[in-house]
Amino acid sequence: MDRGEALPERSLAITFDDGCRDFAEHAWPALRRHGFGATLFVVAGEVGGTNRWDQALGEPVRRLLGWDELRALAREGLEVGSHSLTHADLGAAAPAAAERELRVSRELLEDRLERPVRLLAWPFGRFSPHALRLAGAAGYRGACAVLLRRGDLFRSDRYRLRRLTVKRQDRGLRFRLRFAMAERMTHGLRPAPDGAGAA
Repeated sequence: MDRGEALPERSLAITFDDGCRDFAEHAWPALRRHGFGATLFVVAGEVGGTNRWDQALGEPVRRLLGWDELRALAREGLEVGSHSLTHADLGAAAPAAAERELRVSRELLEDRLERPVRLLAWPFGRFSPHALRLAGAAGYRGACAVLLRRGDLFRSDRYRLRRLTVKRQDRGLRFRLRFAMAERMTHGLRPAPDGAGAA
């Protein structure tokens, strides 16, 4: 992306949001067994708590990883990124609130994990024009969005990186079909140069 080039064929980045404890119990061992790395986007102000933002949507209570667990995973090679401070909707947040969510989350993660935090995932996949600008100002090198509709493919840049959302119910044939459709839709597309479209 820094050079404005396409990724190598069959490139894949595996990411997880929220920092739930079941990531360490199930996903990370499976990834390591197959030689894969991943990025885990953590809600910095909720470490050790629960997924209260999902509970408001009727999702079950899930425990979040604590700082000691995150430090151990980072030592094993997991990349930890920010998922904001409180999982706030940064598409609707006022500029001052969005700035605090982005800046304090990154500072807290770097302080507690003692390693740089370069990436962000937008909570709920939502952002605003000022949030896009603030992400760069807060020191993030990139931010992940989600792939919602075909038009999103043509707006990918450093702070709106496309992702395919996979839920726990996406298994077997359903997973393969979703993945194949996303691969077909994104084939041959190049991300815009650094910062393009983020103003």
